Amino acid sequence: MSRFCWVIVFMLFISACSKAPVTNNNNITESLPTINTLSVNYLTSTCASSGGEVTDDGGSSITARGVVWSINPSPTTSLNTKTIDGNGSGRFNSNVNGLTANTTYHLRAYATNSTGTAYGNEISFTTSPYTVYVAGEEDNASSYAMLWKNGQPNVLNEGTGNAVAYSVFVAGNDVYVSGSESNPSSVTLAAQAKIWKNGIGTILNGNYANSVFISGNDVYASGSNFNGTIEAGTIWKNGVASIVNNGVQNAYPQSVFVSGSDVYAAGYEMNITHYQAKLWKNGVASVLGNGTQTASAFSVFVYGTDVYVAGYESNGNYNIAKVWKNGIASVLGDGTKNSYAKSVYVVGNDVYVAGYESRITNNVAMLWKNGTATALSGNNDAYGNAVFVFNNDVYVAGQDSARAMLWKNGTANLLSNGTNFGNAFSVFVK
Repeated sequence: MSRFCWVIVFMLFISACSKAPVTNNNNITESLPTINTLSVNYLTSTCASSGGEVTDDGGSSITARGVVWSINPSPTTSLNTKTIDGNGSGRFNSNVNGLTANTTYHLRAYATNSTGTAYGNEISFTTSPYTVYVAGEEDNASSYAMLWKNGQPNVLNEGTGNAVAYSVFVAGNDVYVSGSESNPSSVTLAAQAKIWKNGIGTILNGNYANSVFISGNDVYASGSNFNGTIEAGTIWKNGVASIVNNGVQNAYPQSVFVSGSDVYAAGYEMNITHYQAKLWKNGVASVLGNGTQTASAFSVFVYGTDVYVAGYESNGNYNIAKVWKNGIASVLGDGTKNSYAKSVYVVGNDVYVAGYESRITNNVAMLWKNGTATALSGNNDAYGNAVFVFNNDVYVAGQDSARAMLWKNGTANLLSNGTNFGNAFSVFVK
């Protein structure tokens, strides 16, 4: 090839890479769009809200627009971490999800037309640190309802009576805790069911509020109320009680979960001679297991259209940890020792269960993932009471050596002060 031909080829190559303005068939000059990046107006530990504004389409229709982000500067649309927010000029909003807590990101808006992709000004932001909340109790002469926030203790007791916190749920900036507190001025010293919102307690018409769940503006709790004859299994919605058991036998709803318009509760109810594990859906009970052996349910979790319940059922010799998925049981224990499934949490195809097994000399806190068991504790008595999964980290709340404990990815973190008796019953990460 002659030198002249090489020069032509080189010039064509430079022209193709430069994305210079071109004139289309309508004699309109086309160029890259002009776009501005909007500031972040909403930010948590895992998500942010931003967007962009296309102020000039460059003479060609905008076929794609959105934002792209990375932990490195100058992110481009070659990354998977981007949004696609329609087309056309003007302002648009973008929701950025799947971020890591306490991390700095670089973000810029982009817009694409027939000439190529243009980027707006780059902004940076740092996600907020996530917060780990644990509800439980600590005993130092009296029993104290405790809420640990990132390991720092907060006492919820509002009087001089004994109190315990069983469950914690965080919605927006509000922290809800359910439990009970006794009233020393009462003749019977009976426990009163309570819900604390940001540390301020509200008394429920009952004795124990074992679980709390927030759905929209509605506050749900499950527990029991002794009516003078039986323990009436109760679900409260915004403080209004509904009785779910048969009115003849004792019942104890231990966990509540709301999915859409459906309210689920898991627990157990006496059936003349033994307890049956039960799932209530909108107040209608279903028996879990064969119904002829002692069984209990402690936790319910709804994922999509599937309903998971954790508990145990006796095989005649031992109590065996089980997870029921849509009423079908999966066995977690090996059948040769007592085992108990106390909490279930589902992420995608993974089912996490916290509980414990009774060994020859002690109880061992356990975590099962898809049926595979991991022992969390050693030779001391220990119990796994609750599990929560957040950003691929697995948290288990419970007790080890009579002290409140939180395991993160299998590593133990002491919550109580090391001197007082303590127990952790619930964990929520946000």
